[in-house]
Amino acid sequence: MVQTKDPIVINGDKIEPETEAQYNYTFDNNGIIEKVTISCYVSQEHSLEYSAYIVKDNGNIVDLFTYAGEEETISGDGERFEFEIRKPISADDELRVYIENIDDTYTYTANIIFELEKETRKFNFLQGVM
Repeated sequence: MVQTKDPIVINGDKIEPETEAQYNYTFDNNGIIEKVTISCYVSQEHSLEYSAYIVKDNGNIVDLFTYAGEEETISGDGERFEFEIRKPISADDELRVYIENIDDTYTYTANIIFELEKETRKFNFLQGVM
């Protein structure tokens, strides 16, 4: 059983004013979410709010940021946040990432990375804007 690191990266997506983008990833194999890194660009003024959850195959929901001892929603202005998560994931678990732009005027760029350790590099990706 070979373990590989294969990050999930959301970088460069433009989040329009007063909208929320949702990203869903379904894992094909067991593994671990090792670390989450969020970079908030200067002048975002806490307008992008990040939240992330694991939906287990039994329906239980785990908030990744509160699991790491943080607030449920992360935002910043010129800051970089790194969370050592070490959260086990199972095949068919789903990662849900929400990025909301609460500003009513400006579009901002999202930047979040999930570092993974899992058995294969296979996962399914769906993206939508609500």
